[in-house]
Amino acid sequence: MKNFKLIMVALVVIATSACSDYRTIPVSKVGKVVDNAGVSKETYQAGTRDIGWAWKYTKKLVLLDQSVEIIPFKLSVRLSDNQVLDVELLVKTQLDLSDKSTIDSMFTMVTPIDAGNSTFTIPVSLIYRKLGEDLVRRTLVEVITPHTLESFRKQRKEINDTIEVIAKERFNLTPLKLYTVTINKVGYPKTYVEAADKIKKEQMSIDFKTAEEEAKREKLKQEEITIAIDQRVRLAKAETIRLENKKTSEGLNPMLLEYRKMELEDKRLDVDLEFAKAAQNSGNSVIYYPTGQKPEYVETRMGQIK
Repeated sequence: MKNFKLIMVALVVIATSACSDYRTIPVSKVGKVVDNAGVSKETYQAGTRDIGWAWKYTKKLVLLDQSVEIIPFKLSVRLSDNQVLDVELLVKTQLDLSDKSTIDSMFTMVTPIDAGNSTFTIPVSLIYRKLGEDLVRRTLVEVITPHTLESFRKQRKEINDTIEVIAKERFNLTPLKLYTVTINKVGYPKTYVEAADKIKKEQMSIDFKTAEEEAKREKLKQEEITIAIDQRVRLAKAETIRLENKKTSEGLNPMLLEYRKMELEDKRLDVDLEFAKAAQNSGNSVIYYPTGQKPEYVETRMGQIK
């Protein structure tokens, strides 16, 4: 009896596991089970879900990408002046999530890519290539081809804006939502590039010469400023010396004159003493001086004669 119960439990486990299949649905994706009979009504949201396949080998899980994607689009376009441009657009788009029927239709409209393990994916880029790329191509050609190379170069922003407006209107009729269309890169004709490079080099040469002349003028200007500063410094030094000499002249000259006067008087005294000695030797004790020039010290120092 006990063995019978164990067998029954095992059979239940086997039966349950046979009807269950847990799969992880990535963020920004939804999934449906698809088999020969069609698409399941239930849409599986992100997370770990029990797909519940009774026959794993006859059914498959299809994941639909709902994220925003930026898709490059490249095209060579011939302009009205017979020049050819290689234009790369960046198309920012996403599946329109506002309509459930639109989302459901993608599982039957677009052939998914095999991701292995009975799982398939429908990326946004696959939906775009099936339903949106031709609209972008047609819009690009219609807007750009009437232009010449020169007008395209000058009006690139306006052309970009026009492409975006028209493409958005056309995408409204698809299950895709268009956010932006941006002219990312432009490959110009070789002859145009060479001519542009030549003009650029010539302009650079002119700019270099202009800059060189400007540098020379600036250098001369700085030298003039330096000379002017040096002149002001030298004038300031000269003025300082003049003021110092003036102060010296005003403060020290009277003292110097008095000192010189004392020196002269000492010399005169020496001479007078010699005259006095000579007078004594000759018996003449009188010394004559010009009127008003007799020194005051004669009477006081004559007694010093030996």
